[in-house]
Amino acid sequence: MMQKRIRIPHCRIRFLIFILYNLFYVFYMMGYLSQIYYLGTMILFCAMNAFILFRKGRLKYKGERELKLGASYVLVFFLISSFIQCIHLDFQLYLISGIIRIALPIINAFLFVNAVDDKDQNAFFDVLLARFVVHFLWSNISNFNLRSLLSISWGESFSSYESSMAHDFIIMEMYYLFRNERRKSLICMILCMLSMKRISFIMAPVIFIFSRKIPIGIKVKKGLLLALKSAAIISPIILILIYTSEFQNWFLSVFHISLNTLMSGRPRIYEIMRDNMPYINGYGSINSFLEQYVMFQFGTTWNAILHNDFLRIFYETTIVGLVVVANNLVEIAKKEYWLYFMIMYLFLVAITSHIFNYFSVWVTFYMIVMRHQTLMPKEASINE
Repeated sequence: MMQKRIRIPHCRIRFLIFILYNLFYVFYMMGYLSQIYYLGTMILFCAMNAFILFRKGRLKYKGERELKLGASYVLVFFLISSFIQCIHLDFQLYLISGIIRIALPIINAFLFVNAVDDKDQNAFFDVLLARFVVHFLWSNISNFNLRSLLSISWGESFSSYESSMAHDFIIMEMYYLFRNERRKSLICMILCMLSMKRISFIMAPVIFIFSRKIPIGIKVKKGLLLALKSAAIISPIILILIYTSEFQNWFLSVFHISLNTLMSGRPRIYEIMRDNMPYINGYGSINSFLEQYVMFQFGTTWNAILHNDFLRIFYETTIVGLVVVANNLVEIAKKEYWLYFMIMYLFLVAITSHIFNYFSVWVTFYMIVMRHQTLMPKEASINE
């Protein structure tokens, strides 16, 4: 029986640069390198793809709609934030840094899907998977034992292997399920559950079990799209009401447990921002303030992040920025149920925690979104 050969892309230099980007990202996360190395190689990868695309001289590009939807909310964030900083006469680099980190994954994916041949693109996704697996194993090699496995607790949200890589693994799991590459998706599911984020811990096995029930090549129902948009837009208002002292006191009197304890300190983080931040200064300003304030007051940056991205976006870019990002991201996913489930997961995390500042998952997500334009339903249904 012949073994399946590993296909090396024709664009070998770009492939090597992409591998270096992934290696540098792992080294950065492990504390060995500055982020300038992985960002630099990502920009170099984009520049090489842009040059190839320029030489091809195409008149029509894949992913133009997704590029416009993604770029428009980034532009809205920038324009509103710039206006706010002009009002305050307080110009800060965290705005530029934040905009680059949400714009670069979109630009990279657009250039990638148009400059790299369709038949070569699978190899790049396999590099992403290899990076996540290597990073997970490297981070947890000393903890791999039965005791650590048995200590995993969903109720206490505890795992010796807990990591934000859970977000990467569940997005990759859904991509490989869409491609019907179930062995790779199974690897993603297992590592996702070991990484122990509550939402992904439940969603990863459920979506694996019911994956064959999810339709392919069918547009998402308008009601589901509207529900997801509405949930994102309404969530900040609900949280602002929940975080009031009146509601917290009522909750304590009825259930005899502190809401702050139950929500792992989220109300307290919000109160610190609300009561001590002199003014909101555009995109990126809240977490920048929290990091400095908490370090000054408590000597640590632990949990110095507002745990609701849509609440943060509402404050930093007004209701306009919130509506635009919620609408555009859902619109990106409306053509395919698998994309819808990816966005639904990212929205759930954004409502309960933070995900917009997690660069890695957006690189993966937008590459999948743009790659989806080259995948016909027939191809997605072929067994591995």
